Amino acid sequence: MISKVRRWISRNGWIVAAIVGVLILIVGVGQIFHLWDGVWRALFGTAGPVGGYSCLPTCDERDGKFLSMPGEQMNSFGGEKIVVWISVPSDWNSFTLGFFDGDSGKDNSGAINLYAGHWDGTTTESTYTLYADPLKDGRGTQQVAQWMGNTMPNNAWYDVTLNVGPEAKGPSGHYFYRLECTRPVQGSGINALKLRSTAFLSTGQADLVNANFAIVGMLATWGDLTVLYPQFQSIYNPGPSTYTGDWQFYLYIPNETKVIEIWDGDFDRGTFANVAQDTDDPNTEGKPAWASPFAVPERAGGQGNPPDDLPWNWLYRRTPPVWYEVINPAGSPIYTNSEPSGTEEWEHYIISTDPAILADTTTDVLQAGLYRWHIVGLDVHNTVWIRTNYELLPPPNCPDCSPDIPPSPWCTNCRCPRTIGYWKNNVKKVLIEGKTRGVQETRETLEWALRNVALASPLFRSGINVHAPVPIAAANRLTDQEAHAILQKEAGNTMLDRALQQNLAAWLNLGSGKLGPNTVVDLNWGTGSFQGTVWEALQEAQNIILYRQNDEAALERAKNIADLINNGELGYEGEDKACEQYAAVIPPHKQPPDHDKMPRNPKQPEPPNPQVGCTDPRVNQYGVENPTNNPFYGIKFEYQSGTEIKEGLVDEFRFTLPADQAAAMTSIQLEAKAGQNEGQATLQGCAFNSLVPCETTVQDPSGFFTFSFQGAVDNRDGTLTLIFYVTNWTGNGLSHATFGLPAGVVPSWPAGNYQSQMCP
Repeated sequence: MISKVRRWISRNGWIVAAIVGVLILIVGVGQIFHLWDGVWRALFGTAGPVGGYSCLPTCDERDGKFLSMPGEQMNSFGGEKIVVWISVPSDWNSFTLGFFDGDSGKDNSGAINLYAGHWDGTTTESTYTLYADPLKDGRGTQQVAQWMGNTMPNNAWYDVTLNVGPEAKGPSGHYFYRLECTRPVQGSGINALKLRSTAFLSTGQADLVNANFAIVGMLATWGDLTVLYPQFQSIYNPGPSTYTGDWQFYLYIPNETKVIEIWDGDFDRGTFANVAQDTDDPNTEGKPAWASPFAVPERAGGQGNPPDDLPWNWLYRRTPPVWYEVINPAGSPIYTNSEPSGTEEWEHYIISTDPAILADTTTDVLQAGLYRWHIVGLDVHNTVWIRTNYELLPPPNCPDCSPDIPPSPWCTNCRCPRTIGYWKNNVKKVLIEGKTRGVQETRETLEWALRNVALASPLFRSGINVHAPVPIAAANRLTDQEAHAILQKEAGNTMLDRALQQNLAAWLNLGSGKLGPNTVVDLNWGTGSFQGTVWEALQEAQNIILYRQNDEAALERAKNIADLINNGELGYEGEDKACEQYAAVIPPHKQPPDHDKMPRNPKQPEPPNPQVGCTDPRVNQYGVENPTNNPFYGIKFEYQSGTEIKEGLVDEFRFTLPADQAAAMTSIQLEAKAGQNEGQATLQGCAFNSLVPCETTVQDPSGFFTFSFQGAVDNRDGTLTLIFYVTNWTGNGLSHATFGLPAGVVPSWPAGNYQSQMCP
């Protein structure tokens, strides 16, 4: 083989040279235009941030832009922590985290020498603690690592490589960590640092972690001066500076919204010369409840402290007086704040599409996407604070690049939830019975999903009282038995039991990555509806179960919300749906009546005899291959004519076996195909000689088809006719269905042709 390759190369050297030349060109052009990351991602897996690193606030060691951690004597919000998220792609085994000048007051020799080092005005040491945070919501408590600042070098990067672990794996399959940067509040001065990672860094989401984000253009020592002013000759002739006073960040808005809220703190707006003074902000009153004890109530602060653009402080001054703008995803400025907060106060800035809201500006639409936050004229040594409930992303580490949106902890653009039957079947078989065949989940996937549910929901945690649920503080997952009992409604069949059952299934769809929280749904049932995101829907249902347990109508609403979600009836138009199996939405007039309007004593279903009472039954013709070996040994029904079975329609398949052979069967392999959609599953746990339907149903892993055993008909001659239903959820017509049999078993009927009849 090797000799053949050598001969080919010798005869086709010009082709080899051309290929090599093209590869060199691709690599070179890719480096210039930042295309190679995309090529690498396509060929070899998920690439990291464009430019190699994600950095906060920037990757440049000489631009003077830093995260700021001040003490109590700084006329600022001393002692505040900074929280940073680290998002690691699912196919990575490790990532690198780096700290630039993470120390406090060290010189290049490693000694504490405040005035001989770089970028620090304090010797108070900071602590950096890394937690696994799989839902990226601030609740992860498992500490992964911790570093003390003064183990790090002065004015240099300190990089560590960490392996990802299952404790950080979110429902989407990606890994998430939370870095908390803290320092004691005591003392003066600023510890300034930068962060970088081969994974994706972000901050913000203050509602989750009650933390703000502080930045500063730093100048603390003579060494800093020569970095910020590389052509420095004297304080009267410092030359141009690497620090411009211009900053950029990005706000990630996952869904179209009506309001964007930003808080800015301690911008020191107000010049010395009585120009552009800080005035009272009309839509901020007092001091926010979450504010630092060092903050003051919002007011007309007048002159900043120190004053913005102080005339004789030319080394620190950056003109014009500080302001910022917000630029929408289309690149258009939608808001300019010419008067940010004054000294030691917070001001609230609101952008809204609703004219009735007291906003700083209104706009026609606030679409989903990346909004750029551009700050201009921020003086050196002015620590300013930012607070937003949205994710705040750093600028990309390359010119003319768009920033990368970090992976989400939750599944995105996924709309393929599974039904209550799916979760009942898998939890029972896998967690309770220990089975591995005829199931779609494993013990690992179910335990992982239940862990994610417990992290997100205070309702579905170990210790739940199903008769009177209350919020549970400890985020321990439901035990196998607790989950099984809820899904099987072992406590009873009250509306509370039914609401718990359907809602646990809905949370499992979310926690296992089959459904995303930001998916917008439009749910409709007999006498009610819900519009919003999946997360909002589950929060409403959860609050009903926790706090309105005596309200039967409310509990039914909670049950219906989850029921429709589990059945994929999300209200999407067909072309918007990512999951074919749920393309058909049951209209409200065909929905079953609400619980209080149901018949009091509904008639029990009859055994599965041939259907009667249809004036116009749906009839299909099938060709029968009896027996078949494709795709496995059994009997196959090939569609020939009639009504196409698709979009949730069901057809019935029957075949006859000796009664003793049917009784000996413990499972049956099943297969169906519709267009290019093919699915296989194994049905277990049914008595195939029973005259009543089996409660267990099964879906193929892709969710294209549902299979069920509808019982057997006793032919009084030692044979049974077994009846199966096949539901096709795809948009393509069912082409065939195959039913596996024990080796050598041949049904006595049908042969050649088969006609199905179903009431429409």
